[in-house]
Amino acid sequence: MLLLALALLVFPFIPATNLFFYVGFVVAERVLYIPSTGYCLLVSVAVSTCRLRRKHGMMLLLVLSLAARTLVRNADWLNEESLYRSGISVNPAKGLSLSAFISLPFFCRQMLSLCCFYIYRVSQKM
Repeated sequence: MLLLALALLVFPFIPATNLFFYVGFVVAERVLYIPSTGYCLLVSVAVSTCRLRRKHGMMLLLVLSLAARTLVRNADWLNEESLYRSGISVNPAKGLSLSAFISLPFFCRQMLSLCCFYIYRVSQKM
């Protein structure tokens, strides 16, 4: 079971890492579905091993470390700018997307969202 979890985690993820050739995109969710199943399977193997060996402290440490990582990552999703900045830390070559985002004035983004909201409301009345 451990080998299956590692194989599902590593092998589908290798093409998206840009190690052997440049793919041209930051690791997107469409390439993370199968590796995430491998990761979940790996976590379940670790939890079941801890339960069988009665190491509840290790299981608690595993859950707390994953919860802490989730809390840290949630800060990247506060607003659009923080999300783009976190993407640059992952792939600096895509820094043009942030400069394009920042160069767009704030009121243009607000007007665009208002127009989209108006079109949505009009379409709901039809």
